[in-house]
Amino acid sequence: MKKFFTAVIGAMMLVWSGPVLAGGHNVPPPFDPSILDAELNAEIEEVVLGMAERWNSQDYKRVLEMWDKDLEVPVYLAEEQYGWFVGWEALNNYLNPDQPSGVIDVMRFQIYDVRAVRLAEDLAIGVWEHQFDMKTVFGEPIGERVRSSGIFRKTDEGWRFVYYAESPKTPLVALEEVFRDSKVEGRSEAYKTVEKAFQEQLSDGWDEFYAEAKKKKEALGK
Repeated sequence: MKKFFTAVIGAMMLVWSGPVLAGGHNVPPPFDPSILDAELNAEIEEVVLGMAERWNSQDYKRVLEMWDKDLEVPVYLAEEQYGWFVGWEALNNYLNPDQPSGVIDVMRFQIYDVRAVRLAEDLAIGVWEHQFDMKTVFGEPIGERVRSSGIFRKTDEGWRFVYYAESPKTPLVALEEVFRDSKVEGRSEAYKTVEKAFQEQLSDGWDEFYAEAKKKKEALGK
């Protein structure tokens, strides 16, 4: 298991390689497509596009078709949920509930920039972005660009999900993207409101930790 997670972390670092620079969060990291296995990338992309097609069919239980049916414990993180879905019961209750809420009117997934790295002969990790558009029955349509990742296992049916996670950008970064080069009124007020919400989520003991961390940085000459 330790070797498995070491391989996962190493693959993520390979795909997202690039210098970590302060203030560089709006700059895409450099990437050389030649480092990837083109055949594997195409196969994983096909699975991810298949998942999106099933979401777009509005028959959401069909997303389960893209999962490894022999998997003992699937793991799934949806951005709008408070926690992880771990196990088939939780995943089925999310994608195929006995009593759907009926709140969602229509949703759409569009997939971009799929990148895949082989972890083992029958295991791969994929990362991509998707544009998510949705309308509820009582609201106006909304959209956002989300970073996503999945771990896939090779089965008799082809590559299938064993793990899936959605990683939307922090609202502060999203606001920067929306307001960049725009003249939307109220941009500073909106940013300050969200920033305040983050300030209120600081954990206990931050002031003490901050003071000690500053001393450590000074000792390091930073």
